[in-house]
Amino acid sequence: MKTAGKPTDSNPWVPEAPAIGPQPAQGNVKRHSGALPDGRGSEADRRTRSDPFSEIASLARTASSRKELLVRAFRQIAECLGSAYAAISVREGATVIEEHWHSGPTDPKFWRGTIERFLTESLGEGIARAELLNPKKGSTRVALLSAPVTDASGAVIGCIALVVTREGEADAMHRLALLESLTRFMSFVVEHAEAAGIAQSRSAAAAPDQSLARSSGFKTPEELAFAMTNNLRNKIGAEQVALGLVSHRRVNILSVSGLDSVATRSQGIRHLRAAMEECLDVDQPIVCQAESSWSCEIYSSGHWLHKQWHASAKGAAVASIPLHAEGRVAAVLSFRRRADETVTSELIEEIRKRAEPFAPSLLLIRDANRGLWQHAVDSAGNAVRAITKPGRVTARVIAVLTVIAACWFAFGSMTYELTVPCRIVAAQSRHATAPFDGVLEFVAVVEGDRVVSGQTLCRFDRRPLEQARAEIIAEIAVLEREKDRALAGASPVDFQLALANQKLARTRLNSLEARMDRATVVSPLDGVVIAGDLRQKVGAVLVKGEPLFEIAPLSSCILQLQIPQRDVDDVAQNMSGEFAVHARPEQAQPMHIIRVKPSAEVTGQKTVYVAEAVMDLNREDPSLALTALREWMRPGMEGVAKVQVGRRPVWWVAFHRMIDYLRMNVWL
Repeated sequence: MKTAGKPTDSNPWVPEAPAIGPQPAQGNVKRHSGALPDGRGSEADRRTRSDPFSEIASLARTASSRKELLVRAFRQIAECLGSAYAAISVREGATVIEEHWHSGPTDPKFWRGTIERFLTESLGEGIARAELLNPKKGSTRVALLSAPVTDASGAVIGCIALVVTREGEADAMHRLALLESLTRFMSFVVEHAEAAGIAQSRSAAAAPDQSLARSSGFKTPEELAFAMTNNLRNKIGAEQVALGLVSHRRVNILSVSGLDSVATRSQGIRHLRAAMEECLDVDQPIVCQAESSWSCEIYSSGHWLHKQWHASAKGAAVASIPLHAEGRVAAVLSFRRRADETVTSELIEEIRKRAEPFAPSLLLIRDANRGLWQHAVDSAGNAVRAITKPGRVTARVIAVLTVIAACWFAFGSMTYELTVPCRIVAAQSRHATAPFDGVLEFVAVVEGDRVVSGQTLCRFDRRPLEQARAEIIAEIAVLEREKDRALAGASPVDFQLALANQKLARTRLNSLEARMDRATVVSPLDGVVIAGDLRQKVGAVLVKGEPLFEIAPLSSCILQLQIPQRDVDDVAQNMSGEFAVHARPEQAQPMHIIRVKPSAEVTGQKTVYVAEAVMDLNREDPSLALTALREWMRPGMEGVAKVQVGRRPVWWVAFHRMIDYLRMNVWL
């Protein structure tokens, strides 16, 4: 045995000079209770004077598994030594059994970190250890004790560590020796009771199956509880038997023998429920009866709520037993006997063996009768309990983020963007038509070609016009000769007539020459040909005024947004957004709406409202931006536009489509 270790900075205890082994008590040492803040000094002394070895041996006869025997024996050792806080860690194959014990009004967190540190150090050394601590303030002195848990071969597989009060170094060594003896005895009992425990666990495993078969005829937990309480009342000769089902660390009384219904507001039922919940908190049987008949029993009678129930029952013997299922307390069975009748530990174990196999049936029937809402509530409660377990930091962070996201979804708002198809169109365009009836001789451009002002688009055949021009010129020459003859013949009338015909011929010549000039069709502006492909009409006679080409300037392109009927009320003038065409999806351009046409149009079997928008060139040099757009943007390009309608609730953005659908189809 050795002493080692240092206290943590947050613990108000300082180590005493290390002890080298058990020391005899000095004659001038005054014995006192040395109670911790939980006031258990006298109780610890009483338990130390009892026979803990026989108590651990009796546990081997009642435990249903190796794990249960270890845990219950550990609790018995902690109670025997009057520990305020204790911990055990035992390796069982690939699993580790860990359990903590706490008693008294002190906060468990006060000793938790110190005991876990001491337990870890003791596991590494594998020997019994003691660490003596003195308070920085006050006179109470404590000791940290640990002892190893071994298997059948003597190998260390775990350790028990606890904190106890001490009167001196000799007292601490005495308690350490007792702890080591109890731990070794516990290891011996666990190893040699394993075979019997396995057989017992098999029979115990068969008991729930039988109880499930027997309870299959009950439809509700209340019916099964009513049958159990009245049956037990007759078998054990009790005045009253009650059964309560545990739900969220509270006990719901299902049945009280002899009563058709449970009056939850009556004073007796309140005392009964309080006692049941006290048994749930302690997780062990509690008996309260006359001290003269209970002084040699192992179960405690010092619980205040059971004393209150005992007093309200006019001194009758009362007891509560926790019924376990699925590794936890599933129900609590309480009963009352006459004051002159004794409740023994054998009776407690007999009742538990009879009633505990029905605990899984109670849970199964309760779960089978739950509604959808209760299923949701229970699932949420299980999730909360799983998150709040110690060490689940990641789960807590995820839960907090989930709650924040849920609150934002329910009460937050976001910018609602309406996504609609769009198309680039020319804001204005110029048309080129046939200047006269004639034969198309040459075509220079087609749709999509860029043109500049004055560039040749097409040309008509000028030969008929040139022939007509030659005829008019010859006619003018003839009239010139007639004018000279009239002047020579002194005939003023003929002279004036020839002069007038000459002027008429010259006018016809000017008109014909003008038509000849228009035979070559040129572009009226810089832009792109958006309509007109005359390559198949070369050599054909075109009628005057027939459309030839449509030319649009690139600087006046606008967007046409196709707004569905359901969203037209959300779109208004001056709303901004962005658009991107399929040709350049990576280049989103800003835009804003300038007008929304009041009438609907049918486009591709859909009725839409057309909104016109212009591009926003809010950059450092708009001219350069416009030049860059002209390099690739064409009228007729299609894409997608996103209009920022405004801020809307997040839930509305997510579900308004579905809500509108239900309103239109289900009339909600």
